[in-house]
Amino acid sequence: MMKNDVFELFEQADDELLSALTQSCEPLDNDADKRIFARIQEKCKVSFAAPDEGYEDVVEGVEVIVNKPWKKVLTIAATLVVLVGGVAGGAALLNTVNRHSPTSIIADEDKVTVFSNGRGSDYEKGMLFHKTGLYGSTVEYFLDYETMKETPICAMPNCTHTNSSCLATQMGVNPVIYNDYIYYFKSSYNYKDVPEGHQFYMNSKLYKASLDTSETQVVVEFTDCIPDDWNSDFVLIGSTLWFVGDDKNMKGDDYSREMHYLPSSDTAGAHFMCSIDLDTGKYTNHGEICEECRASEYWEQCNGAHIKGVYNGKIQISLQYGIADASTDSIDDVEEKYRTQDPDERISFSTYEYDTKTGECVKTDRRFAINATEDTFVGCDYNADDDELYVTHNGEERVYGETANVFIVGDKLFMCSGEENKWIDMNDWSEHKLPDELGEFVLQVGYYKDSYIFLNSQFQAFKYTEEELRAL
Repeated sequence: MMKNDVFELFEQADDELLSALTQSCEPLDNDADKRIFARIQEKCKVSFAAPDEGYEDVVEGVEVIVNKPWKKVLTIAATLVVLVGGVAGGAALLNTVNRHSPTSIIADEDKVTVFSNGRGSDYEKGMLFHKTGLYGSTVEYFLDYETMKETPICAMPNCTHTNSSCLATQMGVNPVIYNDYIYYFKSSYNYKDVPEGHQFYMNSKLYKASLDTSETQVVVEFTDCIPDDWNSDFVLIGSTLWFVGDDKNMKGDDYSREMHYLPSSDTAGAHFMCSIDLDTGKYTNHGEICEECRASEYWEQCNGAHIKGVYNGKIQISLQYGIADASTDSIDDVEEKYRTQDPDERISFSTYEYDTKTGECVKTDRRFAINATEDTFVGCDYNADDDELYVTHNGEERVYGETANVFIVGDKLFMCSGEENKWIDMNDWSEHKLPDELGEFVLQVGYYKDSYIFLNSQFQAFKYTEEELRAL
């Protein structure tokens, strides 16, 4: 019998057979239990989803990760755990499946999942978010939508989640879950001593870690840019991860070169659209994007290109850069300019879109991108005095007179301004109040089993049905 046949047999088994098996098996010893239990976890994991000329850098490198189909995962897993004598182990496995299977199965190569930067990412069964740990570090957590309990993303027993060896402290603020692994970047840049003198360097590595064991390995390493995981979303299309990388404006002054120090005022520099195939480890720099910022002599003082989602099949990128000299401004001068000067006199705001199939990146006539899904685009006219928010859904546009922290969940738009938090049903554009207990600031909004889940700035989680929200 092939080693996978037993799992295929259980997939085809009916409920009566599974029930009979659970009643006819004796427990094994602890060591055997652990070995078999680990194998069951491996088998029963759910796979999931949430060129410019002259510049292409390709690195290849890891083994192929094969997507595994699943059907009766929970039933089979529970039965097999009883087969190895683990009632407590069964509860642990079900908890593991719930905790570590937060996204839907990737159906095809066009499946799109957007990983939100910084504030947490919503998945099918839960939400990833981070808290600040010791010395400014971050600890990544998973909020299980079924239990509404949070758990650090770490499989090591008795871990305190306070040291650098803990997986939950390693993955920054925008990890990506794909199949049985969680992916995250680690990057560094500065000056170093080489025979030619002080030289600027960049180094980026994409790691993947097992959700079962926390064991990590390097998927690919590259030295031409630094991924922007603090300000920019990541987009997973099929098995390919898309992200913006920056060259960190490597031009330093004499002092910085002499003292081996990269000034903190240095901005992102040039921006590149990059991709990594998570199945093969192939890295590609597709070339510089949003180059118009270089036309301003002040672009180095203020400059950023950030992914804000996917709209009509294309990645949406917000671009902003300085068009007025602010290098000698004091804090008071800056505040005075913001009160008295038109925004378009100091900063340029625009939206680009990138076509992953053709490699074209073009400027659009849409307003500055705030958030986007396939059929909804939210932009802000920062060049206007009133900072109005423009929402386009299925080709129909509405304008709102205040900016807000915006979340799009299906046909619902959640606007959290800190003063009046509300949600909008984009089917009829009706407005509704959000519960006061959420507080002023909402980090993320998710959806699970006919309920909307909210995580606020105090990391408190709340769950409401649509009926409950409408009753307010």
